[in-house]
Amino acid sequence: MTTFDKRLKVLRVELDKKQVEMASEIGVSSLSLCLYETGRCEPNMSFLNKLNLLYNVNLNWLITGEGNMFDFVVAKKK
Repeated sequence: MTTFDKRLKVLRVELDKKQVEMASEIGVSSLSLCLYETGRCEPNMSFLNKLNLLYNVNLNWLITGEGNMFDFVVAKKK
């Protein structure tokens, strides 16, 4: 069973982002992201919400490991 820190790193790799790049897009330092990915610190809800908004991450998957990595999006009709 994977942990939050491992899933966060898997997500970043899946998105083909470097730590510095993802941290900048989310608005945290690369050190903070590194600490989250190594399990030394836990992120706050603001960080999690930004992940969801920017990358369409399924927070249930990120936190618990259950479900799909990404939320499904229904295409809007024009």
